[in-house]
Amino acid sequence: MEKDNIIAIDLAKSVFQVCKVSPRGKIIYNREVSRKRLKELLVKETKSLVAMEACATAHYWARYAERAGHQC
Repeated sequence: MEKDNIIAIDLAKSVFQVCKVSPRGKIIYNREVSRKRLKELLVKETKSLVAMEACATAHYWARYAERAGHQC
């Protein structure tokens, strides 16, 4: 995974904070996205390591990210 970007997601009910970091630790973006936009983002992004907190919806989003080709 050293060559892959990391996408960190702060899960919430309607607005999510998403931060994408390069393998060298440079922040590519850090922004708020809606639930619909998060789904679109996960499908469009290149293969990355997706990190998120453990909470009630974490399993749903982890499965969604894995189906989109990411590693969780």
